[in-house]
Parts: sequence; C-alpha cells; structure tokens
Amino acid sequence: MSTAGVAGPAQIAAAELRRRHFPAMLAYARLCADEAFARALATEAFDRALQESDVPPDRTPWQYHLLRLVHRIAVEWAAAGLPDRLSSGLRSWLTAQQPPGWIPTASEFPANDSTVGTAFLRLPEVTRAAVWHAVVRQNDMATTGRLLGVEPVTVPALGERALEDFRRAYLDTFADRHQDELCGLFAPLLDLATHRNGLTHSCDLEQHMTECSPCTLARRDLLDLNEHPARVLAGGLLPWGGAALVSRGHEEPEAPSRAAPTHGRIRALVQGCAKPHVAVPAGLLMVILLVRALPTPASLYSADPASPSPPEATTAVPDVSQAPPPLEQELPAPDCGHAVTHRPDPR
Repeated sequence: MSTAGVAGPAQIAAAELRRRHFPAMLAYARLCADEAFARALATEAFDRALQESDVPPDRTPWQYHLLRLVHRIAVEWAAAGLPDRLSSGLRSWLTAQQPPGWIPTASEFPANDSTVGTAFLRLPEVTRAAVWHAVVRQNDMATTGRLLGVEPVTVPALGERALEDFRRAYLDTFADRHQDELCGLFAPLLDLATHRNGLTHSCDLEQHMTECSPCTLARRDLLDLNEHPARVLAGGLLPWGGAALVSRGHEEPEAPSRAAPTHGRIRALVQGCAKPHVAVPAGLLMVILLVRALPTPASLYSADPASPSPPEATTAVPDVSQAPPPLEQELPAPDCGHAVTHRPDPR
C-alpha cells in the first residue's frame, strides 16, 4: 500500500482499514491467484480501493467490496494476458464462461443479480454488515463486535436476527421476480416448507416443483440457508470461490495497535480531513466510510441510524435457552403420498 504524501489523518484511516480487512483479502487472493502472486493481487486491490472516488457500490460492507475488488483485478489480469498468475480453479471458471473463452473486463463484468445478491442489497446497510461479519465471515464475537460497534455478547443474537431478515428479503425478491408467473404465488408455501422452526409439507408445491426449476432452486437455497448459511451467502455474494473461502475458515484482523483510532477518534479524523488546507486524494475519503463502518448499536436494527427501535420487518430472536432438545419425528403422509420428516431447528 502506498500512501506517500497523503495527509496524516487519511493515512491513519487507510492503515486502520488495511488492518481490519487485508487478512481476509489475502485469504481470498490465495484462492484467486497462484501463491506467488496472491499478496500482489490483494495489495493491488487495496490500492485500487484507495483510488476510487466513490463509496462501495450500494453502500455494501467494506470487506465485501474489497473481496469483490480482488476478484475483479484477477479477471483484469487474465484479460491483460496474464492468466498464468491466476489459480487453476479461477482459470477453469473463466474458460467455462459463455461464450467460450470469454474473459470480461471490469466494465463488462456482470453485476451480481442472483436472488441471493439482490436480497442482500434489499437489506438496510447495517443489517448487511451484520449478515456479512456475523454470519458469512463468522469472526469471533470480540472482532465482530468491534467491526459492528456493538458489545460482543450481543453478536450471536444479532447474527440470528440478521439471518432471518435476509431470509425474508430472499423470499420477497423471489416473489417480486416471479410476480407475473405462477411461481410468485408459491412464495408463501416455500416459506412454510423451508422455515427453520419446522417444515410444512405442501402437495401443491411438490407438484409444481416437478416442472419448475426456479422454485426448486429457491427451496434448495432456503433449506441450505438453515444448515450452512455462511456457505450459501458467500457462494451467492462473491462472483467465484465464496463457498471455498468459507470452508477454509477465516483470518482475523491484525490486533489493533495502541494508536488504532477509536470511533470517536475516527470522527475527529473526518473533521480534520474536511478542513480546506488538508489535501486528501479522492479515494482516501474512505475516512468518512470508516465512521459508517462503525455504526452505533441503535443503528444496527434500522435503515435510519437515528431510529432507536427496529423496523417492523425485523424479526426478534426467540429465546431458545429453555427449549427441549430437537427431536426428529415422522409425520403422517399427506394426501399426495410423500412421507415427511419434521426437523425442528436445533438452534
């Protein structure tokens, strides 16, 4: 990372952003590139982030944006005639694109319009951050608490709530995409058939899915979201290799130094960078984004940071501390003749 000549406050903020997210960038770069080029890939992606004049697209979490930058630059390497720098897995993925041999440039690279990606963008900004850090990356509670600006003890419940909000957003996205088709009418049945608190069988849905691949895919996503939420989310949010990244585990941010800026210190840095005599490159306006990356606890449950109460769409986390151990029981077969296994949520 090169920040020579950068104003002091912005340099401090850039160093803090790197401390928090570069380990994850390097882990993803090792999937995308040959080991000899992984650090160079992660570094180039981070430098690109500093040069950008805008915030992460759609105000997504910084780390999510940085990982997508890693992938984008790896694709740019291939387009520039440097495919040997990439991992064999990413090279195979690129050659499998349609048309054969297609290698998109940054401007041609398709947006993430999957149901998972679109549902993610429907969430309030702070809920996206909770989904990413508490559910996808699954950092320890202390690290996640620091990144989200909450007490570590609240992280598990926050992750559960964010995951349920994502599930609702997924169903809403599916229904909207198929509102003019029969599939849109089956969204409520998909909800009942895949809910973590118990599966409800529907003969109508089963019959419909024998001829409908979108509903079959949606049910698979929702059921997998119950069992492997990090894998489903990472696989749907990252262009390539998301599930593999999650299966490798995660790399924690470097330990904060004694000089690492606190929430209040970052706000002071923002004010310093806003002074007319402080020259800051456009990309290093990320200092302002660092403030946004540290929401107050009240803002985590609302699209409006000033609102202390959760929106109606947010589902409270049930208290399962006294719940009996999960049982698996065979339910009577419905009229359509299928045996149904009922598995209450073990959590």
